Amino acid sequence: MPIFTTTDRIFDKGIVKEQVRFLQMKASNLFEIAKGTTFILNPYSDLAKNFYQ
Repeated sequence: MPIFTTTDRIFDKGIVKEQVRFLQMKASNLFEIAKGTTFILNPYSDLAKNFYQ
């Protein structure tokens, strides 16, 4: 599941070209709701990072 540090990161490298819907919440709440999910922080950035639960 892609997650982003800011809404600007969604558009890194111009991969996403149009506006998209997003949900903002605390990371701790998201991790609790989506246990077992693999998350990718800022997937279009040069500094992307995977998180495994």
